[in-house]
Amino acid sequence: MTDRQFRWGLANGAMMFTIAGAFWFGLGVGMFASKLGGRELAALAACQVGGCVALVWGSVRLRRRSAFHRSVPPQTR
Repeated sequence: MTDRQFRWGLANGAMMFTIAGAFWFGLGVGMFASKLGGRELAALAACQVGGCVALVWGSVRLRRRSAFHRSVPPQTR
């Protein structure tokens, strides 16, 4: 495994955990939605969306910086 492949896989894993974390965070906030006011719920939703966007943006940047492409055949020894 090359360094490029490692970074590409790391970016894919970060993307997957970001989406899963946003889902579980939203599920946890949703359980208390009836007890929260509109402002608190909006603030938590903004934190969820902002954090998800920031982490997805970071993982996309890491994936682009890896310069790995699946169409390129692996190097032979």
